Amino acid sequence: MTHKRRLGRGVCVVGVGMSRFGMFTERDSKDLFVEAFHNMTDSVDKGLAPDDIDALYVGNFSNDFFVHQAHWGPIIADVLGHVPKPATRTEGACASSALAFREGVFSIASGFYDIVLVGGVEEMSKRTTAEVAEGLALATVPYEGRAGFTFPGVFGAVATAYFDRYGATRESLMNVTIKSHNNAA
Repeated sequence: MTHKRRLGRGVCVVGVGMSRFGMFTERDSKDLFVEAFHNMTDSVDKGLAPDDIDALYVGNFSNDFFVHQAHWGPIIADVLGHVPKPATRTEGACASSALAFREGVFSIASGFYDIVLVGGVEEMSKRTTAEVAEGLALATVPYEGRAGFTFPGVFGAVATAYFDRYGATRESLMNVTIKSHNNAA
């Protein structure tokens, strides 16, 4: 039996910002997050002062490996001048930022906080393809990885199932990649 769960109170997104995508050898994860933060505050109709923010949720999977820096939530909070308020890092591979968003929604819906900052950042462009593959493989379930079922294998299986279910083709999936590439930095 499925139970419908209700949020304790309404939650809304009041501002959105992002950094430019691209290869930035002179910038790091902190710079990218700060850029997105300023773009977000600029997007809020009635303004948003940093002091209005009760807590911070940062989605990040790989900075421990690629940047050799852990403790990412508090570090981002410090860079933004958001201390001593709570800062939490969520980590769930490709879903890290979605998990941060979920935690932010839950924290407001519960009444624990009124305004939270949610964001995500990853920095891989300063690493070789081999280093990126090694880092991403850290999220592989050990017994699946030993069987060769890594992220690319999972994505391939999902694509094959999608093709079978919806009659899509490799070419239609390729067009998504081309569109994404054309719209990237």
